[in-house]
Amino acid sequence: VVSDAGGEDTLVIHTMDGSAPPLRFDVLDLGRPTELSVSPAGDVVAVANHRLELLSIDIESMTLKRLDQSPDERITGLAWSPDGRFILFMERGVKTRMDIWALPLFGEKKAYQLSNSLFDEQTPQLSPDGRWLAYSSDETGDHEIYVQSFSADGKLGPDKKVISSKGGRLPVWRRDGGELFF
Repeated sequence: VVSDAGGEDTLVIHTMDGSAPPLRFDVLDLGRPTELSVSPAGDVVAVANHRLELLSIDIESMTLKRLDQSPDERITGLAWSPDGRFILFMERGVKTRMDIWALPLFGEKKAYQLSNSLFDEQTPQLSPDGRWLAYSSDETGDHEIYVQSFSADGKLGPDKKVISSKGGRLPVWRRDGGELFF
């Protein structure tokens, strides 16, 4: 959670069973967090903030890294790949509407656009095996749910499919990947 009990926004981590005192990250400059997302391994927290930054916090070492910064718009919709190699997020384009971005946490660690159209592409969610990206888009005039293959190197395949038929938002995969809820 984020707490401002000390006058500044601070990340505070609680154990699920309450067996340990909360771990406070008072010394890190988070800005004003707007969104948090914990990595699949539970060792890193991705943070989007009011300064248009995407940050990562290593829980064990209590270190902060700036991963990306938007020149114009707030970063939102944080979603990790199941293997923790990518963080997906949304950012409004200058000439487009909402677009989906990917940030690889390996190699050059440089964010790139996965979608770049005149439509709103939102709420990216990778399947539990990391092979399919589900998201909503309004390219038909209504928000519908789409799926598209997602390669191990973070590229979208040409096989985009509409899954919903009467509207859809906020896709969530069943834990085994056998179903998609929206």
